[in-house]
Amino acid sequence: SPETEVYALEEVPLQGWSIWTGITDTAQDFSLSCDECSSNIDCSLHGQCVESTCVCDKKWLGQRCDSKIPCNELLYTNNRCSDYKELPGFVLLRDENNKTMEVYGRPVFAKLDTSSLDYNFDQDYYYLDDDFSWNEYVFDNNEANVVFYTGRRWYDGYFPAHNISVLRGIFNETFHAHWDSVLEDNTQWFSEQTDSSTPIGLEWYELSETRSGGDYGPFGRVKKVAASYHCKRVDCEISNVCGLYGECNKTEHTCNCKLGTFGHFCQFTSDDDYSC
Repeated sequence: SPETEVYALEEVPLQGWSIWTGITDTAQDFSLSCDECSSNIDCSLHGQCVESTCVCDKKWLGQRCDSKIPCNELLYTNNRCSDYKELPGFVLLRDENNKTMEVYGRPVFAKLDTSSLDYNFDQDYYYLDDDFSWNEYVFDNNEANVVFYTGRRWYDGYFPAHNISVLRGIFNETFHAHWDSVLEDNTQWFSEQTDSSTPIGLEWYELSETRSGGDYGPFGRVKKVAASYHCKRVDCEISNVCGLYGECNKTEHTCNCKLGTFGHFCQFTSDDDYSC
């Protein structure tokens, strides 16, 4: 905003605001209003307007319930020689009430060893048996690998966290990507600039050794990486994700591969060249 002695944000004049686009530029058509709903239409018809706040339906997030959760678990690969199934996946981070945790209206995913978890196919989420608490889940090396949205890009990196309870505390507080210094040395890679509600189908980059100026502002120049994310379980009947070499398992929502093919989506054959 322009310089002002006004304390309340809604009293700041609408004229004279600037926007940062790499340089300071004049903000055109700037407006400011309370983020409240007056009807279910304001909640994108994916939630209910309750006391001027949108209460979103299952699998929808955001102030206006306009961000759809793609799936409960993501698989990823970081080079063309890896099968998605060989690398650990990211699971939706949930709070103590089993509600999906979110940042900037997008879901937060944490890398978990799902071998210790049970899965509910009907509800599409992992759960723990009575002998194991979510808060007792311990991360290796006291680091949590997390995928989340930073307000301009999707980010894959690490937070210092011993267990799920500590990680929840980070996102339970008022979170801001820059204030929490997430875009620094603990960055694994990050997406292209996007307002996408999901990290699926984006281009991904990593920081180069040069850390002054360049493509990524003060963080240096970037290099494109062959990283990609996919939902582990999809509606294979509709999407035909199993292709020509697999059959859709309608119960577990995965692909059963035909003889001579393998991979999570039966995308590899014995004739493929896996040299890197």
